[in-house]
Amino acid sequence: MAVMLKELTPALTIMSAGLVGLEGRDMESTARAVAEQNGLSCGEHVARKLTGEMCRESDLILVMESSQKERLIQKFPEATGKVFLLTHWNGKHDIPDPYKRGRGAYERIYPMMEAATRAWTKKTVGAPLEARTSKGVGRRVIYREKKRKPFVPQAEHLQL
Repeated sequence: MAVMLKELTPALTIMSAGLVGLEGRDMESTARAVAEQNGLSCGEHVARKLTGEMCRESDLILVMESSQKERLIQKFPEATGKVFLLTHWNGKHDIPDPYKRGRGAYERIYPMMEAATRAWTKKTVGAPLEARTSKGVGRRVIYREKKRKPFVPQAEHLQL
């Protein structure tokens, strides 16, 4: 998911972290193969565990399943109001975790993830995907004054 979002929104800071510990590991090889088969360059990846500090510093946290959202908010109350389903803008349904379920599972969920990340890009960045330039869409991202860190509007700030 993070790689897809980075590809579509190069001006934003995108991080990847999980609730369960596979810290230090590379991206799952089947996920990488399916992503690259679909033209997505994954690059280097080192898994890490989500922390309270990450939650506090993030403007938006995306998850694939409702149960992940509930567990995340329970573990990190500071994330309340920042956690949304990846499919928030295109159906609000869970995208099942394909981990350890074989290549077919990754191939089935890839289009779901791609559609959901594109929907978030349209809502958060506001630029039509076709209008992106090689320099990205940085001019359309709202920045905080202090740290110049990208601000991703919360759902209540976005227009449908």
